[in-house]
Amino acid sequence: MNRTLSPDTLFTKLETLPHVEPGKLSNGITTATLNLPDTELLRTDFMFMGGVWVQDTPLQASMAVRLLKEGGKTMKAAVINEKLDFYGATCSLSVFKTYSVVTVMCLKRYYGEVMCVVRDFLMSPSYEADSFSLALEQGKASLMMKMERVKYEAEVLFYKSMFGEEHPISAYEKFEDYDALTVEALLKYHADFIGSSNCRIFITGGADDTCVKTLDELFGGDSWDCDCEKNEVETKLLRFPKPLDGYNGKDIRQPMQMPTVQSALFVGKCLPMLNGKDWAALLVANMILGGYFGSRLMTNIRERKGYTYGISSSCVQTHLFNVLAIQTETANQYVDKVVQEIKGEINVMRNQLVPTEELELVKKYYSGNICRAYEANFAYPNTLMRKIGVGRDVAETLSAVRHIQEVQPEDILKAASLYMSPDDFLYCVKGGS
Repeated sequence: MNRTLSPDTLFTKLETLPHVEPGKLSNGITTATLNLPDTELLRTDFMFMGGVWVQDTPLQASMAVRLLKEGGKTMKAAVINEKLDFYGATCSLSVFKTYSVVTVMCLKRYYGEVMCVVRDFLMSPSYEADSFSLALEQGKASLMMKMERVKYEAEVLFYKSMFGEEHPISAYEKFEDYDALTVEALLKYHADFIGSSNCRIFITGGADDTCVKTLDELFGGDSWDCDCEKNEVETKLLRFPKPLDGYNGKDIRQPMQMPTVQSALFVGKCLPMLNGKDWAALLVANMILGGYFGSRLMTNIRERKGYTYGISSSCVQTHLFNVLAIQTETANQYVDKVVQEIKGEINVMRNQLVPTEELELVKKYYSGNICRAYEANFAYPNTLMRKIGVGRDVAETLSAVRHIQEVQPEDILKAASLYMSPDDFLYCVKGGS
Protein backbone atom coordinates (compact mmCIF):
# COMPACT_ATOMS: atom_id res chain seq x y z
CA MET A 1 0.00 0.00 0.00
CA ASN A 2 1.37 3.39 -1.04
CA ARG A 3 0.22 5.83 1.65
CA THR A 4 1.54 8.83 -0.30
CA LEU A 5 -1.27 8.46 -2.85
CA SER A 6 -4.79 9.66 -2.04
CA PRO A 7 -7.62 7.22 -2.73
CA ASP A 8 -9.89 7.84 -5.67
CA THR A 9 -13.04 9.83 -4.94
CA LEU A 10 -16.37 9.90 -6.75
CA PHE A 11 -19.47 12.05 -6.83
CA THR A 12 -22.06 9.87 -5.12
CA LYS A 13 -25.29 9.86 -7.11
CA LEU A 14 -28.61 9.72 -5.29
CA GLU A 15 -31.15 8.51 -7.83
CA THR A 16 -33.89 7.12 -5.57
CA LEU A 17 -35.11 7.79 -2.05
CA PRO A 18 -36.00 5.06 0.48
CA HIS A 19 -39.54 3.85 -0.12
CA VAL A 20 -41.91 5.16 2.53
CA GLU A 21 -45.39 3.63 2.48
CA PRO A 22 -48.05 6.32 3.00
CA GLY A 23 -51.21 5.63 4.96
CA LYS A 24 -53.90 7.09 7.19
CA LEU A 25 -55.52 6.28 10.48
CA SER A 26 -59.29 6.32 10.84
CA ASN A 27 -59.31 9.92 12.04
CA GLY A 28 -57.18 11.17 9.14
CA ILE A 29 -53.72 11.17 10.74
CA THR A 30 -51.21 10.60 7.96
CA THR A 31 -48.68 7.83 8.49
CA ALA A 32 -45.40 7.06 6.76
CA THR A 33 -43.90 3.60 7.17
CA LEU A 34 -40.30 2.74 6.36
CA ASN A 35 -39.95 -1.01 6.61
CA LEU A 36 -36.52 -2.30 7.61
CA PRO A 37 -36.41 -6.10 7.23
CA ASP A 38 -34.72 -8.38 9.72
CA THR A 39 -35.19 -6.15 12.75
CA GLU A 40 -37.46 -6.50 15.75
CA LEU A 41 -37.06 -2.84 16.69
CA LEU A 42 -39.69 -0.23 15.98
CA ARG A 43 -39.30 3.53 16.04
CA THR A 44 -42.47 5.62 16.11
CA ASP A 45 -42.39 9.42 15.75
CA PHE A 46 -45.38 11.64 16.50
CA MET A 47 -44.71 14.96 14.77
CA PHE A 48 -46.73 18.09 15.58
CA MET A 49 -46.33 21.33 13.61
CA GLY A 50 -45.91 24.48 15.66
CA GLY A 51 -42.98 24.46 18.04
CA VAL A 52 -41.44 27.64 19.42
CA TRP A 53 -42.69 29.67 16.45
CA VAL A 54 -46.35 29.52 17.57
CA GLN A 55 -46.06 29.79 21.35
CA ASP A 56 -47.83 32.65 23.16
CA THR A 57 -45.30 32.98 25.99
CA PRO A 58 -41.60 32.09 26.35
CA LEU A 59 -40.87 28.45 27.28
CA GLN A 60 -44.48 27.43 26.65
CA ALA A 61 -43.73 25.01 23.80
CA SER A 62 -40.56 23.46 25.21
CA MET A 63 -42.04 22.88 28.68
CA ALA A 64 -45.39 21.62 27.37
CA VAL A 65 -43.65 18.92 25.34
CA ARG A 66 -40.84 18.20 27.77
CA LEU A 67 -43.27 17.51 30.63
CA LEU A 68 -45.62 15.24 28.66
CA LYS A 69 -44.01 12.15 30.18
CA GLU A 70 -44.39 13.45 33.74
CA GLY A 71 -47.83 11.95 34.23
CA GLY A 72 -50.97 11.19 32.25
CA LYS A 73 -54.67 10.70 32.82
CA THR A 74 -54.33 7.37 34.65
CA MET A 75 -50.56 6.96 35.19
CA LYS A 76 -48.15 8.92 37.36
CA ALA A 77 -44.66 9.71 36.13
CA ALA A 78 -43.15 6.89 38.20
CA VAL A 79 -45.54 4.36 36.69
CA ILE A 80 -44.86 5.60 33.15
CA ASN A 81 -41.10 5.34 33.59
CA GLU A 82 -41.38 1.93 35.28
CA LYS A 83 -43.48 0.51 32.45
CA LEU A 84 -41.21 1.90 29.74
CA ASP A 85 -38.18 0.44 31.51
CA PHE A 86 -39.91 -2.92 31.97
CA TYR A 87 -40.59 -3.19 28.22
CA GLY A 88 -37.12 -1.88 27.29
CA ALA A 89 -38.59 1.17 25.57
CA THR A 90 -37.17 4.68 25.28
CA CYS A 91 -39.11 7.90 24.79
CA SER A 92 -37.53 11.23 23.80
CA LEU A 93 -39.31 14.58 23.60
CA SER A 94 -37.96 17.30 21.28
CA VAL A 95 -39.07 20.83 20.44
CA PHE A 96 -37.78 22.76 17.44
CA LYS A 97 -38.61 26.17 15.99
CA THR A 98 -41.51 24.98 13.81
CA TYR A 99 -42.40 21.51 15.10
CA SER A 100 -42.17 19.12 18.04
CA VAL A 101 -41.61 15.36 18.13
CA VAL A 102 -42.33 12.50 20.50
CA THR A 103 -40.07 9.56 19.57
CA VAL A 104 -40.60 6.04 20.94
CA MET A 105 -38.27 3.07 20.41
CA CYS A 106 -39.31 -0.43 21.48
CA LEU A 107 -39.39 -4.09 20.50
CA LYS A 108 -42.17 -5.10 18.14
CA ARG A 109 -43.52 -7.76 20.49
CA TYR A 110 -44.22 -5.12 23.16
CA TYR A 111 -45.54 -2.49 20.75
CA GLY A 112 -49.14 -2.56 21.99
CA GLU A 113 -48.20 -2.31 25.65
CA VAL A 114 -45.76 0.56 25.06
CA MET A 115 -48.19 2.51 22.87
CA CYS A 116 -50.85 2.25 25.59
CA VAL A 117 -48.47 4.06 27.93
CA VAL A 118 -47.67 6.68 25.28
CA ARG A 119 -51.37 7.21 24.57
CA ASP A 120 -52.03 8.00 28.23
CA PHE A 121 -49.58 10.87 28.57
CA LEU A 122 -49.71 12.08 24.96
CA MET A 123 -53.46 12.65 24.94
CA SER A 124 -54.00 13.70 28.57
CA PRO A 125 -50.87 15.01 30.31
CA SER A 126 -51.39 16.01 33.94
CA TYR A 127 -48.54 18.56 34.27
CA GLU A 128 -48.42 17.89 38.00
CA ALA A 129 -47.30 20.76 40.23
CA ASP A 130 -44.29 18.92 41.68
CA SER A 131 -42.89 17.95 38.28
CA PHE A 132 -43.59 21.44 36.94
CA SER A 133 -41.75 23.14 39.83
CA LEU A 134 -38.79 20.77 39.54
CA ALA A 135 -38.54 21.38 35.78
CA LEU A 136 -38.46 25.14 36.38
CA GLU A 137 -35.63 24.82 38.89
CA GLN A 138 -33.69 22.51 36.56
CA GLY A 139 -34.23 24.95 33.70
CA LYS A 140 -32.87 27.85 35.73
CA ALA A 141 -29.80 25.86 36.73
CA SER A 142 -29.19 24.86 33.11
CA LEU A 143 -29.59 28.46 31.94
CA MET A 144 -27.12 29.65 34.57
CA MET A 145 -24.49 27.27 33.18
CA LYS A 146 -25.22 28.22 29.56
CA MET A 147 -24.88 31.92 30.35
CA GLU A 148 -21.30 31.29 31.47
CA ARG A 149 -20.32 30.17 27.95
CA VAL A 150 -19.21 32.86 25.52
CA LYS A 151 -20.41 30.83 22.53
CA TYR A 152 -23.99 30.65 23.82
CA GLU A 153 -24.05 34.34 24.74
CA ALA A 154 -22.66 35.34 21.32
CA GLU A 155 -25.37 33.30 19.60
CA VAL A 156 -28.07 35.02 21.68
CA LEU A 157 -26.57 38.44 20.90
CA PHE A 158 -26.42 37.63 17.18
CA TYR A 159 -30.03 36.52 16.74
CA LYS A 160 -31.52 39.16 19.03
CA SER A 161 -29.54 41.90 17.25
CA MET A 162 -30.70 40.65 13.85
CA PHE A 163 -34.33 39.79 14.60
CA GLY A 164 -35.25 41.57 17.82
CA GLU A 165 -36.44 40.31 21.19
CA GLU A 166 -39.93 39.26 20.03
CA HIS A 167 -39.00 37.10 17.03
CA PRO A 168 -39.32 33.33 17.64
CA ILE A 169 -35.92 32.59 16.12
CA SER A 170 -34.37 34.61 18.95
CA ALA A 171 -36.62 33.16 21.68
CA TYR A 172 -33.83 32.37 24.13
CA GLU A 173 -35.04 31.89 27.68
CA LYS A 174 -34.47 34.33 30.54
CA PHE A 175 -34.74 33.71 34.28
CA GLU A 176 -37.92 35.76 34.53
CA ASP A 177 -39.55 33.56 31.87
CA TYR A 178 -39.43 30.61 34.26
CA ASP A 179 -41.12 32.65 37.00
CA ALA A 180 -43.88 33.81 34.62
CA LEU A 181 -44.70 30.37 33.17
CA THR A 182 -47.86 28.63 34.42
CA VAL A 183 -49.38 25.17 34.15
CA GLU A 184 -52.37 26.77 32.41
CA ALA A 185 -50.07 27.94 29.61
CA LEU A 186 -48.82 24.38 29.10
CA LEU A 187 -52.36 23.00 29.02
CA LYS A 188 -53.32 25.63 26.44
CA TYR A 189 -50.37 24.74 24.20
CA HIS A 190 -51.26 21.07 24.43
CA ALA A 191 -54.91 21.75 23.62
CA ASP A 192 -53.98 23.94 20.64
CA PHE A 193 -51.25 21.91 18.98
CA ILE A 194 -50.87 18.37 20.41
CA GLY A 195 -53.73 16.54 18.74
CA SER A 196 -54.80 14.35 15.86
CA SER A 197 -55.54 17.13 13.36
CA ASN A 198 -51.97 18.44 13.73
CA CYS A 199 -50.16 15.11 13.81
CA ARG A 200 -48.05 13.00 11.47
CA ILE A 201 -46.81 9.55 12.48
CA PHE A 202 -43.60 7.97 11.14
CA ILE A 203 -43.06 4.24 11.70
CA THR A 204 -39.58 2.84 11.10
CA GLY A 205 -38.28 -0.71 11.52
CA GLY A 206 -39.91 -4.12 11.44
CA ALA A 207 -43.42 -2.79 10.98
CA ASP A 208 -46.33 -5.03 9.97
CA ASP A 209 -50.12 -4.78 9.68
CA THR A 210 -50.54 -5.57 13.37
CA CYS A 211 -48.51 -2.49 14.35
CA VAL A 212 -50.54 -0.22 12.11
CA LYS A 213 -53.76 -1.74 13.47
CA THR A 214 -52.54 -1.10 17.03
CA LEU A 215 -51.84 2.54 16.19
CA ASP A 216 -55.28 2.94 14.66
CA GLU A 217 -57.01 1.43 17.68
CA LEU A 218 -55.13 3.69 20.11
CA PHE A 219 -54.70 6.92 18.15
CA GLY A 220 -57.25 6.72 15.35
CA GLY A 221 -60.21 8.09 17.32
CA ASP A 222 -61.59 11.64 17.51
CA SER A 223 -61.02 12.15 21.23
CA TRP A 224 -57.79 14.15 20.97
CA ASP A 225 -58.36 16.75 18.28
CA CYS A 226 -56.63 20.15 18.43
CA ASP A 227 -58.31 23.45 19.23
CA CYS A 228 -56.28 25.07 16.44
CA GLU A 229 -57.28 24.07 12.93
CA LYS A 230 -54.58 23.29 10.36
CA ASN A 231 -54.92 26.67 8.64
CA GLU A 232 -54.60 28.42 12.01
CA VAL A 233 -51.33 26.63 12.69
CA GLU A 234 -50.07 27.61 9.25
CA THR A 235 -51.09 31.24 9.85
CA LYS A 236 -49.22 31.29 13.17
CA LEU A 237 -46.15 29.87 11.47
CA LEU A 238 -46.11 32.80 9.03
CA ARG A 239 -45.68 35.38 11.78
CA PHE A 240 -42.50 37.47 12.06
CA PRO A 241 -41.19 36.85 8.55
CA LYS A 242 -38.36 39.42 8.42
CA PRO A 243 -35.30 40.54 10.38
CA LEU A 244 -34.86 44.04 11.74
CA ASP A 245 -33.83 46.86 9.44
CA GLY A 246 -30.38 48.34 9.80
CA TYR A 247 -28.40 45.39 11.18
CA ASN A 248 -26.17 45.28 8.07
CA GLY A 249 -22.55 46.13 8.75
CA LYS A 250 -23.00 46.51 12.50
CA ASP A 251 -20.15 45.48 14.79
CA ILE A 252 -21.54 44.73 18.27
CA ARG A 253 -19.19 43.80 21.10
CA GLN A 254 -20.23 43.02 24.65
CA PRO A 255 -18.24 41.74 27.63
CA MET A 256 -19.41 38.88 29.84
CA GLN A 257 -20.37 39.49 33.45
CA MET A 258 -16.98 38.09 34.45
CA PRO A 259 -13.80 38.71 32.41
CA THR A 260 -12.89 35.92 29.97
CA VAL A 261 -9.67 35.01 28.18
CA GLN A 262 -11.60 34.01 25.05
CA SER A 263 -14.29 35.69 23.00
CA ALA A 264 -16.92 34.12 20.76
CA LEU A 265 -17.79 35.53 17.33
CA PHE A 266 -21.03 35.16 15.41
CA VAL A 267 -20.95 36.68 11.94
CA GLY A 268 -23.66 36.46 9.31
CA LYS A 269 -26.75 37.74 7.56
CA CYS A 270 -30.33 36.84 6.70
CA LEU A 271 -30.95 35.46 3.22
CA PRO A 272 -34.13 35.03 1.20
CA MET A 273 -35.65 31.66 0.38
CA LEU A 274 -33.77 30.15 -2.56
CA ASN A 275 -34.49 27.17 -4.77
CA GLY A 276 -32.97 25.16 -7.57
CA LYS A 277 -29.56 26.10 -8.91
CA ASP A 278 -29.30 29.27 -6.80
CA TRP A 279 -29.75 27.31 -3.57
CA ALA A 280 -27.33 24.59 -4.71
CA ALA A 281 -24.67 27.18 -5.58
CA LEU A 282 -25.05 28.88 -2.19
CA LEU A 283 -24.81 25.54 -0.33
CA VAL A 284 -21.59 24.66 -2.15
CA ALA A 285 -20.21 28.18 -1.63
CA ASN A 286 -20.91 27.89 2.10
CA MET A 287 -19.24 24.47 2.21
CA ILE A 288 -16.13 25.87 0.54
CA LEU A 289 -16.04 28.84 2.89
CA GLY A 290 -16.49 27.05 6.21
CA GLY A 291 -18.75 24.03 5.92
CA TYR A 292 -16.25 21.20 6.52
CA PHE A 293 -12.93 20.54 8.23
CA GLY A 294 -10.86 21.35 5.13
CA SER A 295 -12.71 24.59 4.37
CA ARG A 296 -10.98 27.89 3.61
CA LEU A 297 -11.76 29.41 6.98
CA MET A 298 -10.39 26.35 8.79
CA THR A 299 -7.30 26.15 6.57
CA ASN A 300 -6.46 29.84 6.97
CA ILE A 301 -7.59 30.84 10.47
CA ARG A 302 -6.95 27.54 12.27
CA GLU A 303 -4.09 25.86 10.45
CA ARG A 304 -2.05 28.75 9.05
CA LYS A 305 -2.69 31.51 11.56
CA GLY A 306 -3.47 29.43 14.67
CA TYR A 307 -6.08 31.89 15.92
CA THR A 308 -8.66 29.28 16.86
CA TYR A 309 -9.24 25.56 17.36
CA GLY A 310 -12.19 25.60 14.99
CA ILE A 311 -14.35 27.84 12.83
CA SER A 312 -17.38 26.97 10.74
CA SER A 313 -20.11 28.47 8.60
CA SER A 314 -23.62 27.14 8.05
CA CYS A 315 -26.87 27.91 6.26
CA VAL A 316 -29.69 27.72 8.81
CA GLN A 317 -32.98 26.96 7.07
CA THR A 318 -36.42 28.10 8.18
CA HIS A 319 -39.72 28.01 6.31
CA LEU A 320 -39.50 31.77 5.62
CA PHE A 321 -35.82 32.63 5.16
CA ASN A 322 -32.28 31.34 5.67
CA VAL A 323 -29.48 32.59 7.89
CA LEU A 324 -25.83 32.37 6.87
CA ALA A 325 -23.76 32.26 10.08
CA ILE A 326 -20.02 31.96 10.79
CA GLN A 327 -19.02 31.09 14.34
CA THR A 328 -15.80 30.62 16.25
CA GLU A 329 -14.00 31.28 19.54
CA THR A 330 -10.61 32.91 19.86
CA ALA A 331 -8.32 34.61 22.37
CA ASN A 332 -9.32 38.20 23.03
CA GLN A 333 -6.22 39.63 21.36
CA TYR A 334 -7.05 37.88 18.08
CA VAL A 335 -10.65 39.03 17.66
CA ASP A 336 -9.90 41.85 15.21
CA LYS A 337 -7.53 39.67 13.22
CA VAL A 338 -10.11 36.88 12.93
CA VAL A 339 -12.74 39.36 11.71
CA GLN A 340 -10.33 40.67 9.07
CA GLU A 341 -9.44 37.16 7.93
CA ILE A 342 -13.15 36.26 7.62
CA LYS A 343 -13.75 39.34 5.49
CA GLY A 344 -10.69 38.51 3.42
CA GLU A 345 -11.80 34.95 2.68
CA ILE A 346 -15.27 36.12 1.73
CA ASN A 347 -13.84 38.76 -0.64
CA VAL A 348 -11.64 36.12 -2.28
CA MET A 349 -14.75 34.05 -3.02
CA ARG A 350 -16.48 37.15 -4.44
CA ASN A 351 -13.61 38.06 -6.75
CA GLN A 352 -11.85 34.85 -7.76
CA LEU A 353 -13.10 31.69 -9.41
CA VAL A 354 -12.91 28.59 -7.24
CA PRO A 355 -10.26 26.17 -8.60
CA THR A 356 -11.89 23.22 -10.31
CA GLU A 357 -10.04 20.67 -8.15
CA GLU A 358 -11.30 22.28 -4.92
CA LEU A 359 -14.84 22.56 -6.25
CA GLU A 360 -14.95 18.91 -7.31
CA LEU A 361 -13.67 17.78 -3.91
CA VAL A 362 -16.37 19.76 -2.08
CA LYS A 363 -19.12 18.54 -4.41
CA LYS A 364 -18.11 14.93 -3.76
CA TYR A 365 -17.96 15.54 -0.02
CA TYR A 366 -21.38 17.20 -0.07
CA SER A 367 -22.96 14.43 -2.14
CA GLY A 368 -21.68 11.86 0.37
CA ASN A 369 -23.27 13.78 3.24
CA ILE A 370 -26.61 13.88 1.44
CA CYS A 371 -26.54 10.17 0.66
CA ARG A 372 -25.73 9.41 4.31
CA ALA A 373 -28.74 11.48 5.44
CA TYR A 374 -31.03 9.59 3.05
CA GLU A 375 -30.03 6.05 3.94
CA ALA A 376 -32.85 3.69 4.80
CA ASN A 377 -32.20 3.39 8.54
CA PHE A 378 -33.62 4.47 11.89
CA ALA A 379 -32.30 8.01 11.46
CA TYR A 380 -34.20 8.61 8.22
CA PRO A 381 -37.34 10.06 9.93
CA ASN A 382 -35.15 12.89 11.26
CA THR A 383 -34.37 13.90 7.69
CA LEU A 384 -38.03 13.72 6.67
CA MET A 385 -39.18 15.80 9.64
CA ARG A 386 -36.52 18.46 9.12
CA LYS A 387 -37.69 18.87 5.51
CA ILE A 388 -41.35 19.09 6.51
CA GLY A 389 -40.50 21.52 9.31
CA VAL A 390 -39.03 24.08 6.90
CA GLY A 391 -41.70 23.54 4.24
CA ARG A 392 -39.51 21.63 1.82
CA ASP A 393 -40.53 18.65 -0.29
CA VAL A 394 -38.35 15.61 0.34
CA ALA A 395 -38.46 14.82 -3.38
CA GLU A 396 -36.57 18.08 -4.03
CA THR A 397 -33.46 16.32 -2.76
CA LEU A 398 -32.99 14.39 -6.00
CA SER A 399 -33.00 17.55 -8.08
CA ALA A 400 -30.80 19.28 -5.48
CA VAL A 401 -28.14 16.58 -5.85
CA ARG A 402 -28.25 17.04 -9.61
CA HIS A 403 -27.92 20.81 -9.27
CA ILE A 404 -24.96 20.41 -6.92
CA GLN A 405 -23.25 18.13 -9.40
CA GLU A 406 -23.78 20.75 -12.14
CA VAL A 407 -22.47 23.74 -10.14
CA GLN A 408 -19.57 25.51 -11.88
CA PRO A 409 -16.96 28.01 -10.57
CA GLU A 410 -18.91 30.83 -12.22
CA ASP A 411 -22.02 29.85 -10.23
CA ILE A 412 -20.06 30.01 -6.96
CA LEU A 413 -18.69 33.44 -7.88
CA LYS A 414 -22.20 34.69 -8.67
CA ALA A 415 -23.69 33.31 -5.43
CA ALA A 416 -20.89 34.82 -3.35
CA SER A 417 -21.30 38.18 -5.10
CA LEU A 418 -25.05 38.24 -4.51
CA TYR A 419 -25.28 36.89 -0.97
CA MET A 420 -21.89 37.19 0.74
CA SER A 421 -20.93 40.84 0.86
CA PRO A 422 -18.96 41.47 4.10
CA ASP A 423 -20.53 44.93 4.30
CA ASP A 424 -23.98 43.32 4.73
CA PHE A 425 -22.95 41.03 7.60
CA LEU A 426 -23.69 41.49 11.28
CA TYR A 427 -20.59 41.06 13.49
CA CYS A 428 -21.25 40.05 17.10
CA VAL A 429 -18.53 39.43 19.70
CA LYS A 430 -19.12 38.29 23.25
CA GLY A 431 -16.37 38.07 25.86
CA GLY A 432 -13.17 39.81 26.87
CA SER A 433 -12.52 41.93 29.90
